[in-house]
Amino acid sequence: MLQGTTQEHRVNFSQGSNQTQVQEKQREIKRLQEIEWLHKQQYERAEKFRKEQEELERLQEVHRQKEERVNSELAGKFRKVQEEEQKLKEQQELLHLNSIKQQEIERELATQLEGWKREKNKLEKEQRERKQTLDAREKSLQHQQQKLAKEFEDWKGEMEKKEREALKGLQVPPYWKNKDMHSPWQNVEKIVLTDGTEKDAVVAAFLNGKSTNQNLEVLQVERVQNITVWSSYAGRRHAMMQRQGATDNYERVWLFHGTDENTVHKIVSQGFNRNFGFREINKNALTMYGKGVYFAVNSSYSSSHRYSKPNSAREQRMFACRVLVGEYCQGKPDEPTPDERHERELYDSTVDNVNTPEIFVAPHDAQAYPEYLITFKAH
Repeated sequence: MLQGTTQEHRVNFSQGSNQTQVQEKQREIKRLQEIEWLHKQQYERAEKFRKEQEELERLQEVHRQKEERVNSELAGKFRKVQEEEQKLKEQQELLHLNSIKQQEIERELATQLEGWKREKNKLEKEQRERKQTLDAREKSLQHQQQKLAKEFEDWKGEMEKKEREALKGLQVPPYWKNKDMHSPWQNVEKIVLTDGTEKDAVVAAFLNGKSTNQNLEVLQVERVQNITVWSSYAGRRHAMMQRQGATDNYERVWLFHGTDENTVHKIVSQGFNRNFGFREINKNALTMYGKGVYFAVNSSYSSSHRYSKPNSAREQRMFACRVLVGEYCQGKPDEPTPDERHERELYDSTVDNVNTPEIFVAPHDAQAYPEYLITFKAH
């Protein structure tokens, strides 16, 4: 038992001794690090002192050279003054000998002094005038710079305004449902309108365009939301509205286009196809006022069974469309394009009567957007 205790005591003593040695080593290392840091500080201070000493010596050398130049210049001026004093002394001696000569010299000196004053005044005047000219030029340049800066800001503001208007014109209508073009909703939708201002406006336009002997009942109004077709239409509208002299009358809201039940889906999903206005493709195509897509000012024309063909339930379909009629001319039978208006540019559309048009023909698909689909029945 005693022997075990003694061995344990030795082990503890040995461990304590080792810890003490480690601590002394750590303190020694710390002292060495501090000495190394002090040496580094002393070296940096010595290096800094050496550089400052070199800079001081350089400045002293510059000062010495400058002092030598000044002394040399002063010595030269002093010699010149001595020479002048000697000359003046000689002149004074001569003046003492001849007072008349002295007076003449004084008058001559006074004349020279007066001439120097006049020359000095002239130089000062020229200097003032030159300064005024430079000040005027500087002021003029500042004014031009301010004017150019203002013109640039005005131009920049105008460009930003046009850019905002362009972006606004390309956006989908604000009353569309799910109008964010980057949202994951379907690209094409038909939204059934409930009773309200929007539906009332479409129904009123439809009924106001019917003839007095017609008895039409509106069964349903659907808003067509097709981003692809709208983007094409909006882009063409923006380009057309950039023309000089463009007016709001370039776009008609709404013109009517009758169709049958089977064609509705094609127009809703793809927009209008002017190729169906060619007899070579569609034997029932109307080409009286040129080839293209036909639109009527009054719904009575489009509600004819020839265009709005009834289905088995006697229901008919008609689109209320936005149409970019632009500048139009008199239509001609079977003509594939409108006439030229100036410098090889064509008219945008053709009509049945230039003075009081009731039918518009659009030669380009993107000129029209089928905004509302009206389902109705005649009684």
